[in-house]
Amino acid sequence: MTQTRACSEATNEPLPGTAKAGSVFIAMEHHYGWSHDVLDGGVFGEELSAQFKEYSARYGAKFQLIRQPGRFGQMGCDGISVFISRGLPGQESLVRLKLQRPEELLDIDLDADTIPGAEPVNHPLVLVCTHGKRDVCCAVKGRPLASTLWVNFRDFDGDLVWESSHLKGHRFAPVMLVLPWNLNYGRTHAIGAIHAVNEILAGRVATEAYRGRGIYKAWAQSAEVAVRELIDGLAGPDDVLVLEDKVADDGKTARVVVEYAPAAGVTADGAELAAGAGAGAAAGAAARKWNVQLALEPIGEVISSCGDAPKEGFSWIVQDIAEVTSPN
Repeated sequence: MTQTRACSEATNEPLPGTAKAGSVFIAMEHHYGWSHDVLDGGVFGEELSAQFKEYSARYGAKFQLIRQPGRFGQMGCDGISVFISRGLPGQESLVRLKLQRPEELLDIDLDADTIPGAEPVNHPLVLVCTHGKRDVCCAVKGRPLASTLWVNFRDFDGDLVWESSHLKGHRFAPVMLVLPWNLNYGRTHAIGAIHAVNEILAGRVATEAYRGRGIYKAWAQSAEVAVRELIDGLAGPDDVLVLEDKVADDGKTARVVVEYAPAAGVTADGAELAAGAGAGAAAGAAARKWNVQLALEPIGEVISSCGDAPKEGFSWIVQDIAEVTSPN
């Protein structure tokens, strides 16, 4: 009989291919307690929770609750900040709304060309999962990380770092997500997380503890991670893109074409990079492409959440990665 382990960190599941899926996010500030599922009725009541579920589904959006780190984030204040993030390549946007009541969100048409009252946010949004009701490790490990990041970057912008509800993969706590691109990190220690945030502010995607970009399917995420590692983490969010991906009929193998095409050098806040400053420094260079072959392989026992019984896990593992050479 397999013994139940207390903590999900007991397994060594690979990180690539585990990012939270989605390209549209609604992140609503909520200072008080978060129930196991933030839309299970425990936070907003049954009726409003059901309305938020329908609203999010209508726009294909992921619904997150957020608050600022520490005790300050659990103290009520005037108004509620709501961030709307879109993360498809070349179409990224991040705007902020200020509401007086949560239900006011339901009156907003997210498909409108212009959202009344929305202000553009000219920096990323860094979310750290601290959802202890979902998994205790997220609170134990996530809260100190969120506080550390907030202290380190408070002079940049007080709205850069937020605690967040469930970000998928609490077995990888502490978990971090960067919007609007939906860049996912797991098992992020403080130094690595600070480095990752500094890198994205400079227009680059750090690859240490990187789980992938959640706009892609799991196998394509793994391929994207592999290519980013090949080019030493010097690429910006949209410099590495999945062009094609196909899964075999048996669902056990996949082929993904990934392109590295440095765009014009810009930082995360839209400013131009100085010459030679990392991402985009090679702008204008010929694009490079790789064929990535992957297989869905068993990885032994995994524990999806602390206290759960172990179960057999599978992960998309790169079998071969070959650069596509252009004919002369």
